[in-house]
Amino acid sequence: MSRFYVILITTTLLWACQPTEDQPVLSGVLWGGEGSRMVIRSAYDTERVNDTLLIDHQGEFVWNPDTVIPGFYFLEKGPHNHLVLIFTGQNTVQIDAQYINFPNNAKVSGSNHAEDFSKVEAIRNNWHQALQKATTATSDSGWIPTPGAVHQLKEQLDSVTNFYRQVILDAAKPPLVRMYALLQTAGRHTLFDPWENRQLFYTTDSLLASYQFMEEVGRFSEKVSQLKATEQLSNKLRPGDAFPEMILSIDQADTITVSQLSASPVYIGIYNPSDPGENALHEESLTQLVRLQSRGFQVAFLLTDSATIAQKHPRFHYHNYRTGLPGNIQEELGIVRQPANFILNESGIIVAKNVWGNKLQQIAEQLLQK
Repeated sequence: MSRFYVILITTTLLWACQPTEDQPVLSGVLWGGEGSRMVIRSAYDTERVNDTLLIDHQGEFVWNPDTVIPGFYFLEKGPHNHLVLIFTGQNTVQIDAQYINFPNNAKVSGSNHAEDFSKVEAIRNNWHQALQKATTATSDSGWIPTPGAVHQLKEQLDSVTNFYRQVILDAAKPPLVRMYALLQTAGRHTLFDPWENRQLFYTTDSLLASYQFMEEVGRFSEKVSQLKATEQLSNKLRPGDAFPEMILSIDQADTITVSQLSASPVYIGIYNPSDPGENALHEESLTQLVRLQSRGFQVAFLLTDSATIAQKHPRFHYHNYRTGLPGNIQEELGIVRQPANFILNESGIIVAKNVWGNKLQQIAEQLLQK
């Protein structure tokens, strides 16, 4: 009998020392989803990970790949119907949710900031819907894309985006969530224009040092580095610098250069007449520029597409770059975005750049009163 107990105790100890099965990287229950499928995929690179998960007869699902690349993932029921999950290569994630209204009210454990990401997703979806509602007028047969109508639509879309931009910033406090919010898009619209909001990008990047092992964070840091290089280029010509000598107009064999206009204040505008947004801003400025020209300003334009506008105001100076502004001129002038402009005094010194409307008028009045 004693020998039997020795064998039993030994067997029990050996069984207890066997390694237990590793917990799956992702698992959970989707109530009411028995027999359905979900997709787990990389949020930014579907070719990297894009796996289909079968929900079994008990509503349970498991995802347990051999290796997990750290980063952002979507657990997806359908397009724009997903949870944002973070995998670090060390964590395991569990989901408890109702399939019919997934991802609403899903309980997530093991993935950092899951609730914050869900808030960002909800705000992003509301932004999409607001943009779609604002653009419904363009489908009306009576809507004509005049410069004024295009500009009005742009202002309306900008107003919508500005509202949701602030809302999403209030919800996206943790660095990873803030980075994710900054990268939201809707078609050709960006919630945060990287150039206009570069300080936000810089600040967020400075808080992500401990997450550089994630590829998405590395890409974000590369984008920030490019922004800093672009900003350095944009600062190449500043107020107080002399504007470089260059051709501003060609009329048959005659050319007009910057130095030839230096006896007067000069407005130099750079824009693409074929771009609706750029052209709308230009059309808004024309009346103002005509008045300034009548009071002693010289007005010149570097066009990056069509020169037909020269027929409207022959007293302005025009130089047309039909294939776009050459790279060497972009670099020399520090042009990183169009439209752009420079205001020069009588000595050819830059007094302001990229100003329109009331700010332009204020600076022009100061120059004309000297």
